[in-house]
Amino acid sequence: MPNLPLPDVDMGLAVLALGILGVVGLAAIVVLEGLVLRNLKWGSLGRSLLDSLLMNAGSTAVGIVLVWIAGDVMLVPGSMGAAIFRLPLTWALSVVIEAGMLVYFRKKPAREVLRPVLLANVASYLLLGTLILVGLLGS
Repeated sequence: MPNLPLPDVDMGLAVLALGILGVVGLAAIVVLEGLVLRNLKWGSLGRSLLDSLLMNAGSTAVGIVLVWIAGDVMLVPGSMGAAIFRLPLTWALSVVIEAGMLVYFRKKPAREVLRPVLLANVASYLLLGTLILVGLLGS
């Protein structure tokens, strides 16, 4: 089974490895996390989607740099089962990067940004974790 890119930080790997398919995956994450932000009353739908794009652009850029620097170290050998163990690490890294993006660009305090970013990333990682488990059960 091929290596499996994960959301946010790993979307850099997906964009590099999968091209347009990786971009489509990134767009889906931006929309999902934007809807979570909107549901949390972060701002208007447009503001929530824009901020989701901003924070995911940051974490994806970091992911591209990490893949460029670390190369195969970023890849999970072989199976989707192994990818599930990487979820907590990439989730935490995504939260830190994305919260930092919003603190910096929106000039909001970290305490105001952290909960929405945590919940938006929980949504995207739960979706991916579910897809991984379905893939494991189906194989």
